[in-house]
Amino acid sequence: MVVLLSKQENLITGTAHCQRERKGEGWPSDRFLISASITAVKKLLANFAKLGVSLGLIIYLALDVQKNNPDLFERLRDGDKNWTLLVMALIFMTSAVMLAITRWYFLVRAVDLPFRLRDAFRLGFLGYLLNFISLGSVGGDLFKAVFIAREHPGRRTAAVTSVLVDRAIGLVGLLVLACTALAFVDIKPFSPAIRQLAIATLVAGGLGLTGYLLMLFRFGTEGPVADWLCSLPVVGELLQRVYQAAKMYQQRRGVLILAMGITLCVHMLAVLSFLFIAHGLPEAAPSLGVHCFIVPLAMVSAALPLPLEGLGAFEAVLKYLYAQTTPDLASDAKGLLVALVYRVIRILVALIGVGFYLSSRREVDHMIHEAEELEIEAEERAAEQAAERAAGQISE
Repeated sequence: MVVLLSKQENLITGTAHCQRERKGEGWPSDRFLISASITAVKKLLANFAKLGVSLGLIIYLALDVQKNNPDLFERLRDGDKNWTLLVMALIFMTSAVMLAITRWYFLVRAVDLPFRLRDAFRLGFLGYLLNFISLGSVGGDLFKAVFIAREHPGRRTAAVTSVLVDRAIGLVGLLVLACTALAFVDIKPFSPAIRQLAIATLVAGGLGLTGYLLMLFRFGTEGPVADWLCSLPVVGELLQRVYQAAKMYQQRRGVLILAMGITLCVHMLAVLSFLFIAHGLPEAAPSLGVHCFIVPLAMVSAALPLPLEGLGAFEAVLKYLYAQTTPDLASDAKGLLVALVYRVIRILVALIGVGFYLSSRREVDHMIHEAEELEIEAEERAAEQAAERAAGQISE
């Protein structure tokens, strides 16, 4: 995830270079247009291929459940449902999204960018909508970063950093919640695979929390150790960008602590949404403690490069975790159905962004087009630089 956001920073901060290319100071315009067209077609085909993989996963999961237990879907479909709990799941999920947008607002204001809470909700819900309807590369995070960078051209790095830190804290918060749940859940009855997953979660959560704590203090981002890490050949440049982002917020430690507190509330609301869905549908469901462990792990899978926020992968992970933690024949199908209902609820929440889109359609379309152009141009520059480096190595 951090790698993707670091790439987005390259896209946005490279705007000036892109504009020079358009004016003829870089590649000739015809060559650039041809290359851009080829890149756009390749990206479109790749995105349709990813969508095919996602839909294929969903179909496979459904057929697998139907094969092993032919009547389970019918029992879940025809059984009594608690619609009050399902409505509560929608309310809690909406509250979680609004709280997450508020967290981003505080992070933007912490780097001294003029920003109104009203604009944060507008961009936040538009970004949330783009995560579901965009088959291209312009997701919600890139859209928000490009929009703020356009409003404040002299503070592009700060704009991207706010999105980077927001996403990173969100990911660490997921792991922290999962690790905390393990203190209240007896994993001994679970399968060996789940116990190993719990250990891996504790390690990942410990590393993530350590990185977060290092962000709070200067000694964590400066000194010989930090300099050595930044000089590493593969991850050095990425770590340098992370350190730069951390330094921007070290004078605002209170905001980082507040952001983590908000993050835990956001994820807890999401877990409760899952719990309401599970108990609102027929058949047995895991406890709240088990949900606090398995839901964050399933949500991490949404970071995979698949359309609609990990469509297919998210459902597969939750289906597996339900089956492994709930000793009930229907748990396999129940996990898949809960994941699908949760995705429908998220789409309903995303529809709030439609109203914001209709109120400023031209501006939003222009920003999406600009973001797409930036990515194509950045990829063309990267390809040219790679070719130059290869040619230099051959000549040597």
